[in-house]
Amino acid sequence: LLVYILARYFKKSNGWFVGWYLVLNILLYLQLIYDIPEGWGTIIFTILVAICGSTEIFSVIWVKKHGQLKGLWKDWRWFVLGFGLFNFGFIIWNLTNTGRPLCDPQTFWQGHMFWHVFTAIATYFFYAYFKTEKKVAIAPK
Repeated sequence: LLVYILARYFKKSNGWFVGWYLVLNILLYLQLIYDIPEGWGTIIFTILVAICGSTEIFSVIWVKKHGQLKGLWKDWRWFVLGFGLFNFGFIIWNLTNTGRPLCDPQTFWQGHMFWHVFTAIATYFFYAYFKTEKKVAIAPK
């Protein structure tokens, strides 16, 4: 999502997008296979989500105020729904990550399962958000 956002705003090529997408995924994969200190995966994930969220929140505020951003227009309501649901799932996951019944990986009803359900729905909302993207003419001032 971060690479897509940056590629769209800075009008980068598809090759640039694919290259950085692969680099980030390789780095995230390496982070998984090597022993990193406990909790660092969550920290890295949180930083990436914060960067994506901040970038799009800036975009939503800009578009709401000016009607467009660098010639792009998006229906920000889909983003708000997705961002809210994503964060709700993240909160549930963290609140239930306690080792108690809602954290037992052997059961179906657990906080982590709700995280996956909510983020899957949020992913659809983000898709709908980016699907509304339209190029608009920027009026000279």
